[in-house]
Amino acid sequence: VRIGELEQKQDNLRFNGQIRWHYAENHRSEHSIKDRHELRSRLYLTGKVNDEWNYYAMFENIQNLRSNAEENKTGFERAYVMGPVGEAELTAGAFGLMLAEGNIYDSGIDAVRLRFGDVVKYSLLYGRADVVRENKLYVATASYKDYDYDVALGWHRVDYDEGVPGDNTIWTAGGNYDFGNYSLGAIYLNASERDAKGDRDGYVLTLKHGRVKGWRPHTYELYARLYDQPQHTYLAHGMNGLAGYMEGFKGYSLGAQYALRENIVLGIEYYELRDKITDERNRTIWTQVNFDFRND
Repeated sequence: VRIGELEQKQDNLRFNGQIRWHYAENHRSEHSIKDRHELRSRLYLTGKVNDEWNYYAMFENIQNLRSNAEENKTGFERAYVMGPVGEAELTAGAFGLMLAEGNIYDSGIDAVRLRFGDVVKYSLLYGRADVVRENKLYVATASYKDYDYDVALGWHRVDYDEGVPGDNTIWTAGGNYDFGNYSLGAIYLNASERDAKGDRDGYVLTLKHGRVKGWRPHTYELYARLYDQPQHTYLAHGMNGLAGYMEGFKGYSLGAQYALRENIVLGIEYYELRDKITDERNRTIWTQVNFDFRND
């Protein structure tokens, strides 16, 4: 009995992590945007609250390899609980959130989220997004996944506490279709707020070949994306290009990932984008190497 209790306590806390080296070389006329050279370390912790509820946390350290130690940051970036509420799943706390495959938002959030549904999956969320302005974010999505395709609809509303615009609603519709070793994806985005040229409709098209599996050496993935997104169709874009520094953008990106060895993946991406308002050209070359590890 004592051995069983000890083994149960040992299983109560699990961790895995990732160390990522990345370098971004940016080319644009705005000289305030510098190249990025960083080492990011993340430690993910999982603990059992009881038989149904779990606790999750992420400890992160970012080392800026171009500056002194005072500019580096370390701390808990995620801390939340997850468990069942009736037939639904509740997540509450500070966790990572990706909206519209990262084409609207890909960052941390302080929120409460409820997921439910069987054939069609539904998600309801309320929280505060990690953007410069104080805000309230409301999200409702519905998705369906079959063997070789998936589709999703989304409603995303952000109410800013001050400034212009005071609120904005983004509707999305999209999906992905897998055929052989390829995948084709499309997302349409519509914002209630127009940009300076009156545009509020955007899209993202994606073509992929292969699928990288970090645990299987020599697997690979090639992908290309075509973008046309006005300023108000995204909050914190998940790309490694310069979307966050532009008033909307259009262009394309090319990328590749390759598993060098087990749990070591090399990635490279190229972005060719133009600002939809100023027509300024922005290019980025992003390179990274990920090292994954876990305790089981």
